[in-house]
Amino acid sequence: MTTRAAIVAEARTWCGTRWHHGQSVKGAGADCIGLIVGVARELGIQEAAKFDASAEIRGYGREPDPAMIQRACSAFLTPSRELLPGNILYLRVPKVAHPIHFALVADGGRMIHSIVTVGKVVEHRLDDVWRQRIAQVFSYRGVDG
Repeated sequence: MTTRAAIVAEARTWCGTRWHHGQSVKGAGADCIGLIVGVARELGIQEAAKFDASAEIRGYGREPDPAMIQRACSAFLTPSRELLPGNILYLRVPKVAHPIHFALVADGGRMIHSIVTVGKVVEHRLDDVWRQRIAQVFSYRGVDG
């Protein structure tokens, strides 16, 4: 069983990986969904790793279809109400009507995500601006604690 600490530790190893749409390769390129899938894959979290293999997910656009994202999240993740380390944030971004961004909650009130405006996977404070953007919170299935 995977722990929350292991999820955060693995996500941190992705920091510095360049942002690349549709990719999920640590050290080479990952977008926000790619980071979530890649962490799951590295830790052997099978259900979330299947997210990437889903035919519906392959080839998503720069602004993925919100209905497709909801179906995928429902199929591979578990809804949560808590901002626990290792949980997954589904976020709104400015100038887009529906949520399209994913991040992982880290410890110490921080978050890890691959963000196009920075051009890589980064860790920073989960401040009030980011908290207001949270549309939903999920956890990987089978996470301990």
